[in-house]
Amino acid sequence: MIFFLLSQNSAFALGECSTPYANVMLRNRLSAANEALEAGDLQSMHNHLESINLSLSCLIQPLDTMLAVKYHMLMGAESWLNQQTDASSNHFAAVKQLYPTSEIPAKWLPDDEQLRAFFEDVVPSEEIKTHSPPENATYYFDGQPNNEQPLYRPSLYQFVIDDRALQTVLISPGALLPNTPGPLSKTEATSILSEDEMDASLSSGNPNETLGAGEQPNESRFSFKPTISGPPFSNNIYITSGLVLGAMSLSRAKIARSATKKYNDNTAVETEKQLELLGELETVRTQSMWLSTVYGLAGLGLSTYGILQWEW
Repeated sequence: MIFFLLSQNSAFALGECSTPYANVMLRNRLSAANEALEAGDLQSMHNHLESINLSLSCLIQPLDTMLAVKYHMLMGAESWLNQQTDASSNHFAAVKQLYPTSEIPAKWLPDDEQLRAFFEDVVPSEEIKTHSPPENATYYFDGQPNNEQPLYRPSLYQFVIDDRALQTVLISPGALLPNTPGPLSKTEATSILSEDEMDASLSSGNPNETLGAGEQPNESRFSFKPTISGPPFSNNIYITSGLVLGAMSLSRAKIARSATKKYNDNTAVETEKQLELLGELETVRTQSMWLSTVYGLAGLGLSTYGILQWEW
């Protein structure tokens, strides 16, 4: 369990994106969240939206505006259900600015008149900030390629070059834009599926089906690539974490050995105080041995995984 948690936390900390995807996948996920809300399955809706937010950085296709509207509408409803009225108002403001005639769907919480009244009272701000992107790049905000950031509502920001989103981030009201990413190499850019290719691949289950006639499959396109570079050694967080856990394991083993020695030296119990001391020593010894084993196994697992991830 410790190994799993540390691995997951490390992955999120590194901001890894193992599966880039196009709009079709985001559309499917938003539809699943919408269906869950219509069915009154609020936990499932929350899970779908959480998954979407965790993987936003993997979206590599410029959004269309209606996808942004659906996203903000669902996020507004989620915030409303969590009694986060400010966040809900901000997302609903995005909806009303992008699609002024929108309404809360009739199947969403049909008995909640307060939600509908709240939505109607939201007035979006029109204030924007115009940015000057780098050469050949465009800043998209909620699917609109106008380099204009809405100042007082959240927006889905994308840094786009040659119709490829190199960065997708949910920007909070009034927040600064993130640092622009480095450009993709030609090999990386051509390995990303378009929406049509993604549709074909998902429907057929065969990623090679989208290749042209007579075209040979690109083996590197589907081969495993480590997500953590090799040198410098400190960059490999798995091995570093494994060594730390190994040191903790040795420390606990030393404590267990010391407690065992003291326990063996005091086996002749003559007083109640000695009996109490033996009980404490037994507890320390047992806990230390258990923790030493857990830390050792977790450290071994992390180190092994880190070695496998190394770019030799």
